[in-house]
Amino acid sequence: MATRRARPDPDHREDPTVTDTVYTLPDLPYDYAALEPHYSAEVVELHHDKHHA
Repeated sequence: MATRRARPDPDHREDPTVTDTVYTLPDLPYDYAALEPHYSAEVVELHHDKHHA
């Protein structure tokens, strides 16, 4: 699973109550190749692991 920190709002950098938000991208409930031949496994993996991460 990929974990990434969201960028804090630049207008609130001085606000001590603002913290970084952490979210976890869940694994797909199916194999990357499950949508073939409509979407290649490579495209599904790229979209999930790079675009959404």
